[in-house]
Amino acid sequence: MKKSEYTEIEEKDETANDISDESADDNLSSADNNDEDNENSDDDDKPSDDVNDLPDDDEKPAGNKTSKPAASAAPAKDIAKNRKAIIFEIALAVLAVIVIVVSIIIIKQKKKDPSGNPQDEISITTGEPGSELAAVDNSILFSTTPDIPEMVQNETLDYEALVAENKMLKLKGSEGQDVYVHNYLNSDYFNKETQLDESEVDKVIVKNILSGYIEPVSVSRNTAEMYDTVSINFVGTMNGVAFEGGTADDQQVTIGVSAYIDGFTEGIVGMKVGETKDVHVTFPKDYGNTDLAGKPAVFAITLNQIISGNKVPELTDDIVNSFTGGELTSAAELRKNIKNNQLAVLIWDFIDSDFYLSSLSEESIKAYYDKIIAQLDASSQQTNTSAEMLINQYYNMDVEAYKKQMMIESVENMRHSILYNAIADKEGIKVSDDDIAKLAAEYGYTDNVDEFVSTYGEDMIHDYILQDNLMEYFISLHN
Repeated sequence: MKKSEYTEIEEKDETANDISDESADDNLSSADNNDEDNENSDDDDKPSDDVNDLPDDDEKPAGNKTSKPAASAAPAKDIAKNRKAIIFEIALAVLAVIVIVVSIIIIKQKKKDPSGNPQDEISITTGEPGSELAAVDNSILFSTTPDIPEMVQNETLDYEALVAENKMLKLKGSEGQDVYVHNYLNSDYFNKETQLDESEVDKVIVKNILSGYIEPVSVSRNTAEMYDTVSINFVGTMNGVAFEGGTADDQQVTIGVSAYIDGFTEGIVGMKVGETKDVHVTFPKDYGNTDLAGKPAVFAITLNQIISGNKVPELTDDIVNSFTGGELTSAAELRKNIKNNQLAVLIWDFIDSDFYLSSLSEESIKAYYDKIIAQLDASSQQTNTSAEMLINQYYNMDVEAYKKQMMIESVENMRHSILYNAIADKEGIKVSDDDIAKLAAEYGYTDNVDEFVSTYGEDMIHDYILQDNLMEYFISLHN
């Protein structure tokens, strides 16, 4: 299972600006943090910022590494909903397959009486005393098994030559295969390839934290500056052709703050009122609309009006304490967490890019796939909802298409599992019982670790924690 690093932010209801990325599959929608009073704004036409906005675990793009086990119907670890909260953790995320399966698991939780004391669990019945629901018929899940696809790997590199150049390590996987991975032990190479631009940390702080504390300032100038709130028109094109959802008029944005793809609002800096300018951007690889993902585009932006300047405060201990609800108490502590968060993204990209397995057994792939299907069946039985209905509800696809996708994901997840375990074996990194108990407590299983393991699966929990431990190790190597 692959992982990536994300900062989770939940906005304070009464004062916070909406900075979350709401990109949809078929348009460029995004919530703009200064559009509440702009009746002419059309959110569906905004190019959203998939790069700088930091999605919640259950919103992470499929295929973009992994996330904590979580249940869409009943999150295991909730954040208070009436205050700003920020969670920084060196976390990896379960690739699409784990996100998909876990997102439809309803976590078994004990009911509590008004005083907070747990009551006995109540079994689901048909309404007749003592009558349990009949088993759901999910035979369609097991009637056929998709073909196992070939691994998608970079076959053009000379991996042995890269090992000789000290740019890659050659490890042994759990099945005895050769595992090639970028050399994290080569300090010069590792630090160069994962160098963090401190300005990116500043961007995250302004966009996701200080944006809720900016103060409008009246200005009379006609040249746009960073953090100004402005009105713009734009037309987006690819290869000279306008694309659907890429055009809008009278959009109110705050430069460097509003949730747009990287470089979009920043391109407005220096423009004069009435001026039109071509701003070149590249859509993120994991952008929701696959027709746009990873592709370059040009936006012809016209600056209509400078509505106001904005005073952005310094990040203070008081702001940090208020923003995190006391979870963090100093600006230095928060900045360090954000920096490690950003660094983790770079490190996982370094580790994951171009790694290579000499082989991968069909048996291990099939076993992984079988666990996914079995877990879906179990969730279906527990919620008395057919697997077919769950798949259609959550992923708008038929069962056969879902099974085919899960087989593809099984190949990728097994590749990454073998990679991460090979590194852990070499470096002596383990998952302890205390690690498991700590994670179980986060999910409300303080007194029943066995049930936690049973609910989420031993392999999944092991790989999730292992990747956390690996990241701690990698960051310790970075300087």
